[in-house]
Amino acid sequence: MSNSEVGWLSWFFSITVWKKRLSHIQKRILDLPDNLRIATLTSWRDKERGLAVFAGVFLASLVITLVLIYGVGLSQAFLEESIEQTVFDSKIEFKSAPEQGASGWTNDTAVLQQMCDEVVLRKEFNDCTLVLGKSGLHSEISWGNDAAFYASPLFMEKIETSNVDRKWDTEDLWDYEYTTGPPVVNVRAISFLGPEAFDGVLAERLSENIIYEMGEWKTHEEVNSQRGIYIPLDIASAAGAEVGDNIDTLTFTYTYERSLPGVMEDEDCPGEIIQGEEYRLMYCQVKMSLENVTILGIYEPWPQGNPVLAANPIYTTWTLLSEEQQITLIDKDHVYLGITVDRSLLPTSSISAAEDWLDVISNDHSHNYNNCDSSLIKST
Repeated sequence: MSNSEVGWLSWFFSITVWKKRLSHIQKRILDLPDNLRIATLTSWRDKERGLAVFAGVFLASLVITLVLIYGVGLSQAFLEESIEQTVFDSKIEFKSAPEQGASGWTNDTAVLQQMCDEVVLRKEFNDCTLVLGKSGLHSEISWGNDAAFYASPLFMEKIETSNVDRKWDTEDLWDYEYTTGPPVVNVRAISFLGPEAFDGVLAERLSENIIYEMGEWKTHEEVNSQRGIYIPLDIASAAGAEVGDNIDTLTFTYTYERSLPGVMEDEDCPGEIIQGEEYRLMYCQVKMSLENVTILGIYEPWPQGNPVLAANPIYTTWTLLSEEQQITLIDKDHVYLGITVDRSLLPTSSISAAEDWLDVISNDHSHNYNNCDSSLIKST
């Protein structure tokens, strides 16, 4: 048995992991809502999360689980309701990590946005945007694939402001436990969205969770000119933050390098070395900052779902970053295309129809872009 397989098995059968899962299940049972349909949907969504970790398919594969429960002929209206809490249905990323001198990838945001333009020409997809955020898996999440542990978000580091009434220095403010997928590092993430996320389907989905009278999901032009960010309610409450607050400096970190435990030395890292949860992989994190940003909205966090994306991050747009910062993040693999599926097209007549539909979409998108290697990107 390989070392990677041993690593996966030790994580899967970890007593700590299963204690957390059993504790989570116990809490969910105690908190069951009165409405039986909602309770059933919630409990099975938890099971789907676990399955998605190892299945490595579209998050929209939630349809398969729901069909299994509710039977053949599930209505499209109910299906759409059941997955409406997900912003992105899929991600497309480089098939292999970027390397200097390697072919088959680009750090040109204009080229990457053109890929999005090509994606939405297909009727199955109705929106797409370039996101600078969690680094790539470069393959399906499956047994023996260490990429699930190496893939890391952009981590929040700190926020500084001259407003003495705010509590951005609250202890453990940026701690955040990710409950889906293999444990990486439990630190709140930040995601930089492209202009397309501020109109169309993505904007509709993101705006739904903006809390009443706590801002609005603005156009990209407004977010860019006002240097806006959006924060989840739990962060806003802990910091005493409000819409309209000006932030002098927002600092986050990107992953410069990753290694197995004990391999990386301080001299190998131009930033700070941190270790992941349980598996204890080492991450060299380097700081990057934004100056003079404003809180434009506060949103209600979504239930954690897709294990390949960081749940409930700070949101803003990558056009606030300098060109040098953008290139650095792409070169360090913190890039993907966030995709939305036209959910009304999801087959509900049978399990096999849903599976076949997802397989066709996934397979059809491993092809050639801009004369690059045909294995440039991978649907996840």
